[in-house]
Amino acid sequence: MHTSIVFCEGESYLDKLIITPARPADETQLDALIVIDKDALHVFDRGYYNFEKFDFYCQNGIRFVTRIKSNTNVHVIEELPVDPSSPITRDAVVKIGNMKHPLRLVETVDSRGNKVSIVCNDAKINAQEI
Repeated sequence: MHTSIVFCEGESYLDKLIITPARPADETQLDALIVIDKDALHVFDRGYYNFEKFDFYCQNGIRFVTRIKSNTNVHVIEELPVDPSSPITRDAVVKIGNMKHPLRLVETVDSRGNKVSIVCNDAKINAQEI
């Protein structure tokens, strides 16, 4: 089951629901879940991981945030300053995998102390918001 949920002004509601057999990869449904709206910020999990789609979204102004897989090849372009009082442990501009477009990498730790690595293609969002 693939879902698109809208969060707007404190409200949330189901926008789309796509049911598929378990066999096709999640990423096959990613384009169907994308909303063409310059203000939309798409948040999706690692099952929808696809460098070609990420580059396409960057090129076409489709904003997104997603966790990266632990085995992802990360090329650091620039390390950004981190406020030591924030929960952010790393903020950097990177390229991942074979992508042409740079992304923002933000790292933090979850409640169990596990590292969480997130990329975003919107450089205007601050690290804590990501």
